[in-house]
Amino acid sequence: IPAQRVNTLAEAVMLPQVAARGYFQPSPTDDNIQLPTAAFSMTNGGGALQSAPPRHGEHTRSVLSGLGLEEGQIKQLYEQGIIA
Repeated sequence: IPAQRVNTLAEAVMLPQVAARGYFQPSPTDDNIQLPTAAFSMTNGGGALQSAPPRHGEHTRSVLSGLGLEEGQIKQLYEQGIIA
């Protein structure tokens, strides 16, 4: 039965083929942060980052509003430390 040790995540992201394939790209907003792209490549490109991921809590207010919460209810959740 063929068997092979599986790399840890820390080992896997340091493999030369990961860098050669351009799997990690700098964040559009912070070059010090490397973000993963698609795990596959396409002949005509693809997989490039178009925008940064949302910051923690960036869309909380709009999501809760979309769920029907009133501004006062959302404010109360912030004040109680339930959301940040």
